Amino acid sequence: PKRAESQDKFLDTNVMLQTGAFQQISSAEQEMKRQTELGLKAAVKPAKLPGRTLYLVQNGPYSSRTELEQARQLLTAQNIASLVVELQN
Repeated sequence: PKRAESQDKFLDTNVMLQTGAFQQISSAEQEMKRQTELGLKAAVKPAKLPGRTLYLVQNGPYSSRTELEQARQLLTAQNIASLVVELQN
């Protein structure tokens, strides 16, 4: 039964698409701007690591498979790799 549920149109949790992790905030902001120009709701999120900070570029959140797949196809068409990140409640 779990398999059938995972095929549902709506996802169990909201997800983001992460498209990059940059050491320089200016690089992350440039990538965010590029995605915003494509019509995506993109944001830069700092991630503190021991001794450094990475700037993650993410877009979303997406709550349905349809929205998620449309965004992934748009990114792929622009040669932008992405990975799905679940939002923590």
